[in-house]
Amino acid sequence: MNYTRPTLAITIEPIKVAFNDAKERGIKLRYLTEISKDNISFCKELIPLVDELRHLDGIKGDFMVSESEYLAPVILFEKGKIASEAIYSNQKEIVDQHQYMFDTLWNKAVSAEQRIKEIEDGVIGQEHYQTIFLENPSEVSEEIKKAINTSEDDSWSICSTFDGLLMITCNKDFEKMQGRLLDGSKRGNNTRWVGTINKDNVQIVKAYLDLGMKIKHINNMPPMNFAVSSKELYITIDEMKGGQIAKNLLISNEPPYIRHYISIFEDLWNKSVPAKQMIREIEEGVILGKTEVIQSPEDIQQLFINMVKSAKYEVLLVLPTLNAFYREERIGIMELLKQAAEREHRINVRILTPTKDTIEDKLQNMISASQQRDNKREEAEQQQMKSKRKNFDIRCIDVESIIENNGAVAAKRSAVTTVTIVVVDREESLVIEKKDDSKQNFIEAVGMATYSNSKPTVLSYVSIFENLWKQTELYQQLKESNKQLEEANEQLKKHDKTQKEFINIAAHELRTPIQPILGLTQVIYSKINEDESPYEKQKQKEMLEVVIRNANRLQHLSEDILDVTRIESQNLNLKLELLNLDEIILDAINDAKRSQTIKSVNLLYQRDKDNSAVFIQADRRRLYQVIANLISNAIKFTKEGSIIVNAKKEENENKVIVSVKDSGIGIHREVIPRLFQRFATKSYQGTGLGLYISKSIVEAHGGDMWAQNNPDGKGSAFYFTLPIV
Repeated sequence: MNYTRPTLAITIEPIKVAFNDAKERGIKLRYLTEISKDNISFCKELIPLVDELRHLDGIKGDFMVSESEYLAPVILFEKGKIASEAIYSNQKEIVDQHQYMFDTLWNKAVSAEQRIKEIEDGVIGQEHYQTIFLENPSEVSEEIKKAINTSEDDSWSICSTFDGLLMITCNKDFEKMQGRLLDGSKRGNNTRWVGTINKDNVQIVKAYLDLGMKIKHINNMPPMNFAVSSKELYITIDEMKGGQIAKNLLISNEPPYIRHYISIFEDLWNKSVPAKQMIREIEEGVILGKTEVIQSPEDIQQLFINMVKSAKYEVLLVLPTLNAFYREERIGIMELLKQAAEREHRINVRILTPTKDTIEDKLQNMISASQQRDNKREEAEQQQMKSKRKNFDIRCIDVESIIENNGAVAAKRSAVTTVTIVVVDREESLVIEKKDDSKQNFIEAVGMATYSNSKPTVLSYVSIFENLWKQTELYQQLKESNKQLEEANEQLKKHDKTQKEFINIAAHELRTPIQPILGLTQVIYSKINEDESPYEKQKQKEMLEVVIRNANRLQHLSEDILDVTRIESQNLNLKLELLNLDEIILDAINDAKRSQTIKSVNLLYQRDKDNSAVFIQADRRRLYQVIANLISNAIKFTKEGSIIVNAKKEENENKVIVSVKDSGIGIHREVIPRLFQRFATKSYQGTGLGLYISKSIVEAHGGDMWAQNNPDGKGSAFYFTLPIV
């Protein structure tokens, strides 16, 4: 408000009462004005009536704005008078613009308390800007001529009906202004004009295009005409019909206003169409589409019904919720669609909707009735009707439950869209927003709607529909595939269970005869007849050694199979006890030396500098199994050189690292990624189960196992860790 308005807010009782009433209702009041010596006493009285009062130098214009409404008194500077006329709007774009404008000014203002203190202390610094409102056409004319002809800025951005361009053309007094605008454009100063081009104004637009004016077309003009440069702003709400001079004009050089309207213009310019393209469409007779917002629920309902009735060959419908289906059914849409599908010249109807039992029953009845008629016609037109496509098709779109705090399902909503979409004959579309989906009545449930017969807009909704339609088809295929996979998975589980049971039984059955074979063979070996010749005794020993060796291999295999079965069924039980790690390692090394031929290989045990014993909680048999397996593998792949077993304590981490390093052929690069998996081997010897079992045993003890090839390229190293006591 300008500096005269605080006086009215205090001295005019109805205004003062209105302020008090608003504050009592909890409405937040922000008041922006210019506080001066003349109105300081009234501003002090105004402070308790509002939530916050701020000061800004040079305020000349008056307006009020809430979340949904805008009001601007026409009289700006008549002291002590309430405006007899006002500009009112509830159009969202206008309200948003002025909310932005107010916030911009508000952020530049200072608190009323600070300003009052400055005035009372005699510290006042002001920089005034000018905003005036003219209502006399002659004054308006003079001001426009003066502004354009004397302006230091040749770059103008103009948003106006082309009656404004006609005003400049038809009034001789504006000849200099016309030339200045065009000269500015020719010099590259970017004078631009945006407005709605139609058959009536296409010639004048072409004339100014030829003269160098930059012009674009926009369908929906703002409810005002304005011209803005870097320093000045001119606004009129007059239509300037037939090129008449505007009857009113608001003029401002205040930077916040100028920046705001420059922003508005740039947004309009970026969304507009080049004038030459629009002119070509008009001259070629291209039908120009329109897009409009419909606020009235009654009008939306009637338009919805009329569109379905007018369909010639196709209706596409998306219903986002179950309640939306029920509402459309109550106003007769579903019956109209059914009738459309049954006409002699059948209309193709496709519907996407969430479904549940009651809806599916209704839809099935509709489809069944249509199919019965198809069956009757098929008898008369067999091949023709068999090839005719289905003309009433309904598919289910996903819905997700809305869960309340108590766990109950409060409602269901579509996971795809939140609006009702209807497209008729691919020529017009209607998009309806929900205001309250819980309402059963169509009028009460809907908010606003957007209607369009613009081809790009309509085809974009067709594209949305077709994508959703395709998604439902893919979803059904996916559900069927998932069902088949689940069935196959169950079969695999049964097969796997049967296989494991068989392996377990087979391993036990193998182990049972192995024990007597080994025992008896060794008895026979120890009782070879001493009376035989040395040759015969040696031959008998060699044959018995073959039997013992292969029986041992078979025994190890059966034990490995049983261990794998225990690991995979998570039944690998450990008998933990306090052990000296050195003893286990030395036992494994000595047994390896006795049982294997390692003439060309040195098998050594090294300890770190700390020779103190390493105690661990472990299963003696299982830990021996791990170390023996690593040593056995190292011997198998090392023909000459050395195998070094090492145990190193990591006191800080409370663990011991055991390593087995060899100078053999190393680990094949193809095996490394799956080294500790079942059956991982490139050797013709062994099953590839040993490392898998060893790693599982170590992990069951709370440790880890890994391996790598040695940096010098000779041999490999296997490591595992165990917690120390």
